[in-house]
Amino acid sequence: MPPDYSRYPLWTQIVAIVSVAYGVGVLAFFAARAVDPQAPLIAMLDYLAPLFFVPLIVLLPLAIVSRSHAALAMPVVLIILFGLLYGAVYLPRARPAPGVRSVTFMTFNLQAGVPPPASLIAAIARENPDVVALEELEPYPAGVIRQELEGQYPYMVMAPLDHDTALLSRYPVVASAWFAPAGTGRAALAATLDVQGAVWRVIVAHPQPPHILWRWRGRIPWGIDVTALNAEVADIAQRAARLEGRTVVLGDFNMSSGSLAYRNMARVLIDSYLEAGWGLGLTFPHKAHLGVLPLLGPFTRLDYVFHSADLYAEQARVGCHEGSDHCYVWVRMGLARAIPQP
Repeated sequence: MPPDYSRYPLWTQIVAIVSVAYGVGVLAFFAARAVDPQAPLIAMLDYLAPLFFVPLIVLLPLAIVSRSHAALAMPVVLIILFGLLYGAVYLPRARPAPGVRSVTFMTFNLQAGVPPPASLIAAIARENPDVVALEELEPYPAGVIRQELEGQYPYMVMAPLDHDTALLSRYPVVASAWFAPAGTGRAALAATLDVQGAVWRVIVAHPQPPHILWRWRGRIPWGIDVTALNAEVADIAQRAARLEGRTVVLGDFNMSSGSLAYRNMARVLIDSYLEAGWGLGLTFPHKAHLGVLPLLGPFTRLDYVFHSADLYAEQARVGCHEGSDHCYVWVRMGLARAIPQP
């Protein structure tokens, strides 16, 4: 027999109904994502996937106070699901034995159309990475950055009139070239660095964002087309897989962490933030507005640092500063070596 809810107060019944409906909706989304992550609506909603668990902050206390098993069941299930999906990024991770010199990397989308405020240049100087990947770099900001940071980074690869990706390095750049992922994508930069006699391969990527699909005369987005994005990221992953030795691929990938594009990259390289960061690593949007309304953010993850298996991320963090709608990702990378057993 179904439970008799009539003996519960009305507010308890409402909490139970909302809890069940909310839980079924969230579970349905993640089930659909597992089956077809490229479906337009699923692909669009995936950028917001971490936010789907935010209502638990209110719903779980209400369910506990209501003493209704029906109201409490779904929040418990969703907490377990959150733990399975994201729990690892809140747990302490083992670290390799010290003693190997590290190289630090930083990827930073500067936001096209916005002159580089001193705070962005100061953020790079303050974080003091050995290698900096820049995205959405335009001619004027490029000139300012070259003037302000050339002492710190004597090796710069930038062509802002033709490409929006760039590389700043304190290590010699032995070779560099831009390429169009999948033959049609926005140009990525491939470079070879001489790091104290060792060869490091670096790819700075900035694939085109997915195309938004609209209905009702262009007023309501009902999904996104990720076909081109998937092809671009798959091409970058294949190129990285063919490289020999220490490889780092970083940039603004315009992909969600649950997407097919991300899965393709993660099959080839290791996500540095998942390896050494803490928290969800959200990077976009920062200080953005929808019309005159400020958006609370960041609430999705677009910026990544990946590395080959012969490297190990020792530290990783996200930093947000005024002047850009993206937060940057900073990673300290070392050579992979055995982790001592307790």
